[in-house]
Amino acid sequence: MQTLVYQINIVPKWQIKGYENYFVSDKNKVHNLKTGRELKMQLKVYTKGYYLNSKFISLCVLRGLLVKIKTEKPPF
Repeated sequence: MQTLVYQINIVPKWQIKGYENYFVSDKNKVHNLKTGRELKMQLKVYTKGYYLNSKFISLCVLRGLLVKIKTEKPPF
């Protein structure tokens, strides 16, 4: 029996201001740094959003909290 190794590389693109344990990846998915899991979008009445720290944040509010992560290019 062989062992298979499966690895996923997630590149953070946006940091969420006020929620340091969460980020948005380059594939526009919200991830939790503590658990390493991807959060699922939730629907509360007619509003789409995510639960961050047990608090519902709608997409309209979440877009205002996003801060782009600056990346530095290597010199070579």
